[in-house]
Amino acid sequence: MKAKSTSPSPQAAAFLDRDGVICEFVEELSDISEFRFREGIASAIQKLNQAGYLVFVATNQPNIARGKMTWNALEQIHQVMVQQLSLQGARIDKVYFCPHRVGGVISQYAFDCDCRKPKPGLLEQAARDYSIDRAKSMMIGDTWRDIECAKRFGITGLAVKGGSGFPYAPHKEESRYQPSQLFSGPLEAVNWWLENQ
Repeated sequence: MKAKSTSPSPQAAAFLDRDGVICEFVEELSDISEFRFREGIASAIQKLNQAGYLVFVATNQPNIARGKMTWNALEQIHQVMVQQLSLQGARIDKVYFCPHRVGGVISQYAFDCDCRKPKPGLLEQAARDYSIDRAKSMMIGDTWRDIECAKRFGITGLAVKGGSGFPYAPHKEESRYQPSQLFSGPLEAVNWWLENQ
């Protein structure tokens, strides 16, 4: 008799960028005092939780490599972020971040890694940690890096306004990256996604 598999069934996952999606975009945010949630983000995550999605944060944090933020400050930001969302009934399953940046002043993080978006390393790590159904998964981001990262991982990328990227000015090189869907914010993006699954 063939033994039953004990591996969990693949789940749909939602990957959220941090700065510009979960929180208001602040140039080089490095302290919890600068952190402000985007309107509707708790409701958006709640809806994903209720729909059975794993919810992950996938964020580039090059200020570590630049020497402009400490590990303690980054951990505090993420701890408070997860706790405050939890108090509003919104669950984050795990936070994935990339501390690397070529040209950074902290040599151990100043290299070309596999996890800095648009490379899909953070998402690939989540896929090693959890059983993810890529066909039913998506990512919400505010820059071309997020959308390209989703594409390389093989999931849908949804773009939101109000961060540091979309919509790009026509003269910018990044303007060649045009998302198929552009939403006012994360709650609108989640509502559209869930209605169209």
